[in-house]
Amino acid sequence: MYLKKMIMLGVTALSVGVGFGATQTTAKAAINYMPKSWRGYYHTSSGRGLKITTHSVSFDGKTFYKSSAHGWRRIHFQKVANMYHHPVYELNNAKVVDYLWSYEWWPAYRHGRKVLLHKANMGNHADVWYKD
Repeated sequence: MYLKKMIMLGVTALSVGVGFGATQTTAKAAINYMPKSWRGYYHTSSGRGLKITTHSVSFDGKTFYKSSAHGWRRIHFQKVANMYHHPVYELNNAKVVDYLWSYEWWPAYRHGRKVLLHKANMGNHADVWYKD
């Protein structure tokens, strides 16, 4: 009887331990600066501008995110998923209101030019930012 209880206890401990190991997720840390491959000047076909430097992101000449800022204005940049074998990144998931959140961005090439695609309008379409 004692041996049977010990075996059952061992099997239970192993199954719980394996279950916890299978459900663990890897943490993805956000960085507070922009990667070198993303830096530069971008524009849309409608004439809007985007400037990405090491420590700031500016839209149409107005700085929205900075490394030295606090709260939602601080740069939070992290990879969140893969879409069709391409990495998708999130810029500033620390939002206060939905329209200030920049949703997902992913780099791509169109017609031999580097572009940033930005999921906008609640995900209904993607803005294309061409690198100058």
